[in-house]
Amino acid sequence: MDTGNQPVIMIVKGKHNAGSEKIYEKYIEGTKLLLRKYPLELVAFGSGCEREYTTETWPINIIFKFRDEQTADGFFRDPDYVFIKENYRDKAYEEMHMSLFKLQILNEVNNDTILVVMQATQKQGEETNYEEKLSHIEILLSEYGVDVMASGLGDEREYINETWQLNTVLKFPNLEVADRFMRDPRYYKIMQNYRDKAYFVYHVTMFQTKPIEVSPKASLD
Repeated sequence: MDTGNQPVIMIVKGKHNAGSEKIYEKYIEGTKLLLRKYPLELVAFGSGCEREYTTETWPINIIFKFRDEQTADGFFRDPDYVFIKENYRDKAYEEMHMSLFKLQILNEVNNDTILVVMQATQKQGEETNYEEKLSHIEILLSEYGVDVMASGLGDEREYINETWQLNTVLKFPNLEVADRFMRDPRYYKIMQNYRDKAYFVYHVTMFQTKPIEVSPKASLD
């Protein structure tokens, strides 16, 4: 099946250097013309929530959607973007993690919701364990009223610095529900039984979404 026209999701996690506000503004300004050539959608962004069940927490969390791989490639490989990246973006970020995956599911995100990003690399031959885990998790998701906001398989590119085989973003109505779900003994047992068997590496991050303004700056901030 040709997946060239399949939408792709980019996840950005990181933190800015102290005092980098002005240089980051130059990065935002520089990307405005590129957004006319390579449209993208800002799906969600917000600040990280630290919990005992997450593996990392970042002050900056952003989810973009490109209409297809060609648009994403064009944006990040455009010579104008490369110049802006090297002169502004790279200097503004102290640390930045970028990953890309081919979108299979996408549900709408509301303001002030909680998103949990789960990314993993699966062990070879453990597909059965993974499928069993999903079947058990789906029961809990339904019970708690939790949606799968996005999911898909990782897409490797030279302009990203992480590639995850499995990518899932869960959408919780609020932090209380997220805590109850992630701390539910049944969820813990499922993960204990299947995660360690099925995955080489497993990362979990969480953030609370902020209102998205309709402006060029909001598209990349």
